[in-house]
Amino acid sequence: FIENYQLQHHWSVQFCLLKMWCGLMSTKYLNSTIIEKFIEAYPKLVNEYKYCVWDQICKNPALTMELVLAYPELNWKCDAVSSRNMNINDILKHPELEWDWKHVSQNLGLTMKVLLANLDKPWSWVCISSHPNVNMSDIESHIDLPWVWGFGGVSSNPNLTMAMIEAHPVEDWSWDCIRRHVELTVDTLGKHADWPWKLDQMSMFSPFITLELLLATPDLPWDYECLSGNKCLTMDMVLAFPDKDWNWRKISCNKGITMSDIESHMELPWKWSWVVDNPNIRICDIEKYPDKSWNFSWMPPTIFN
Repeated sequence: FIENYQLQHHWSVQFCLLKMWCGLMSTKYLNSTIIEKFIEAYPKLVNEYKYCVWDQICKNPALTMELVLAYPELNWKCDAVSSRNMNINDILKHPELEWDWKHVSQNLGLTMKVLLANLDKPWSWVCISSHPNVNMSDIESHIDLPWVWGFGGVSSNPNLTMAMIEAHPVEDWSWDCIRRHVELTVDTLGKHADWPWKLDQMSMFSPFITLELLLATPDLPWDYECLSGNKCLTMDMVLAFPDKDWNWRKISCNKGITMSDIESHMELPWKWSWVVDNPNIRICDIEKYPDKSWNFSWMPPTIFN
């Protein structure tokens, strides 16, 4: 097809063809047979456009070790191949390939059993420490391993608990990471008031702020201006603290606020030019209130759903 129509001389058509192939090679419906047929049929695309189509092939979960070994002359991008898709046991069976061990350390097939059996490999312990397959009990059971506790390491591990932090208070924790994903409770705040919580930052990012937590800790320095933009915001929080320094622009477009909330409390100082950016708002809501100061210069696609 390419040779018959000399598409290599028509860059615009060629670009569209490349986009088509990139889309195909990134699809989850691709299988190893299609990849192999593509390699055989279009060596020019494989060799000359490796930063487009080739990247997508290397990243596709349908790629197998059999294909990699069958075409050793190709410039396989082992960082992409090994990152999440390739079977971890296949990787370990072929040390002659130039694996990117930082990406291997992020492979979703990696387990503590595999790790302990291959401690001689050049693992990235930052990635290992934050790997979702590594639990706190794994770390406790193998505390002698070179865990990285700070930024990007255990502090970023989705399995991290407050109990783990309490058990290892002297480690080099990254509180910027902890504030974003470790559950916050009244008991924790009460027991560890001296920890560097930075409640202004937590007000902005923490998904664990609830009405119950705010009611139980009214004297803590929560930042209600920042909380106005937090995805966990609810109308009950706003109504429970009417005298706080809320940011009504952020509240108006917060996805935690529905049109029903707005209509039930029309007396509140809604910023209607920002309400239009709320993902819960639909075109029928705008038609219902034509007298409001809607911002018609920007209407998100969700409004027509």
